[in-house]
Amino acid sequence: MGVNEPDEAQLTSEDTQDDQPQQADAAQDELAKAQALVQEFKDALQRERADFQNYRRRMEKERETLRPNITAEVMTKMLPVVDDIERAMGSIPAEDKEKDWVTGILQISRKFTNLLEAEGIKVISPLGEPFDPKFHEAIGADEPTDEIESGHITAVLQKGYVKGDRVLRPAMVRVAG
Repeated sequence: MGVNEPDEAQLTSEDTQDDQPQQADAAQDELAKAQALVQEFKDALQRERADFQNYRRRMEKERETLRPNITAEVMTKMLPVVDDIERAMGSIPAEDKEKDWVTGILQISRKFTNLLEAEGIKVISPLGEPFDPKFHEAIGADEPTDEIESGHITAVLQKGYVKGDRVLRPAMVRVAG
């Protein structure tokens, strides 16, 4: 080596010292990018959690809304069975009313009635009341009498049912004309 040539060890040391601030800056940039990415993921996760909580609340509310409608629909489908049992009970001859099978059918009828009551379903009993198309379906007309005035119900041909404010089935009635 010549007198004026720099030592290799001296060059490497100086180069390394010049590169250290650049490496530190690069590391700081990488760290800042990673921290920004972490924050972005945290924000996205929080949004997703909030969206899921909102979804869960919506589903619970929808379920609470649907449950009464489904119950009413199922119960409405059972009403013809209740009608048939009541008609059957009404046509049993007097001499058979004490038989075991009649008692069994009567118990089944009571169970249906109790089930309807437990679900908040009530019978529309309109005899003698004014005709209301919201709750009654007129099947025929009778002549007005001294006992029942015009526009009032003279006979109930089929029971009607309501659940709260909702009519499940209107009562089929005859109205005094």
